[in-house]
Amino acid sequence: MERKRVYIAGKLNDMAVDYNKHRARMMHTAADAHEAGFSVFVPSMVEQLAMIKGGWEYDDYFGNSQPWLEVSQAVLLVPGYETSTGTIAEIGLAIKSKIPVFESLENMIDYFIGAPSEALTGLVVEDGIIISKQIVDTYYGEPIYN
Repeated sequence: MERKRVYIAGKLNDMAVDYNKHRARMMHTAADAHEAGFSVFVPSMVEQLAMIKGGWEYDDYFGNSQPWLEVSQAVLLVPGYETSTGTIAEIGLAIKSKIPVFESLENMIDYFIGAPSEALTGLVVEDGIIISKQIVDTYYGEPIYN
């Protein structure tokens, strides 16, 4: 399988202890996706660059990561994303850009290997966009594909 570009999205901005837990969760998700044959981008990997130059604000981090999201072939959500306003914005950008969004690595793998649609459990497929039904119901409450 060609290595698909996957953007790992999840909650980061929080108190220091929680930030580290969220970052670790994102890195574990990215490592699992990489081992499954995907090329991954994790926004928190950029923090070393910010530490070297210093002075980065939230908009610097977000502004650096969004172009990577726009060239990704999928977005994989990390558990805990539900309370992250940044991740919700990233989901919106992915949908607008017609990039499939997944809540599980298994569904993303099935999608890219061409599994039958019944194997893609809990997902909504419309206009070439794949997104978790839970995201649609929770955050939008109505079709978001217009």
